[in-house]
Amino acid sequence: MFRVLVVSHSSHPRDLVLWRSVLKINPMVDLVVPDLDSSNIDANDDTLFKDQRVLSLPAMEPFGKGHSSMWMKGLTRVAVSGKYDLVHVAFEPWALIPQAICSRVPTVVHGAESVVKHAPLALRVRRVGIKRVLNKAAGVLAWGQTSLDAFR
Repeated sequence: MFRVLVVSHSSHPRDLVLWRSVLKINPMVDLVVPDLDSSNIDANDDTLFKDQRVLSLPAMEPFGKGHSSMWMKGLTRVAVSGKYDLVHVAFEPWALIPQAICSRVPTVVHGAESVVKHAPLALRVRRVGIKRVLNKAAGVLAWGQTSLDAFR
């Protein structure tokens, strides 16, 4: 049996469509969602949060929006508990969460933004740590070919 922990960047129902479907068809997948703002949770549809396989952890974004600086209290403990064979993080590879987890447990990074080597300085600074994460990642999912090329 292969157990997977998915770490989502959002608890908004719109952003959880994929993970809701995965939970329905695969009992070996658990989900962690950030509790940044309870107003994201639809009061009429909180069935997701009644599922024992969904863990909502207190989260903070100390350096603004964009999820790069998001942290979830207790996430590392859950991820490295030995219960999971793989962690799938739906964050860019330079975000704090994949940087903290990738070296401790096999991790797949699920980024949306393409990795451009010759980006403006502001974007290159934001991407500190990306090489280390991509070198240690068990896999990567990306929207752009440049991200996949960088991983290779």
